[in-house]
Amino acid sequence: MTIHDLDTPALTIDLDILEKNIRETQEECDRFNIPLRVHTKTHKIPEISKMQVEAGAIGIVC
Repeated sequence: MTIHDLDTPALTIDLDILEKNIRETQEECDRFNIPLRVHTKTHKIPEISKMQVEAGAIGIVC
């Protein structure tokens, strides 16, 4: 399957970039001792919220 075979609209995620962004955001918050409570409004995807909590976020705001 290629990107051209997807029905539209379709959400596509570069998992490497997503994981890097989650990791770097959490690292910066940890560095400054800022508890990170992420907002699901930006992505609306429970699986991403779970990844953020597993990376160290203290919770989720809906």
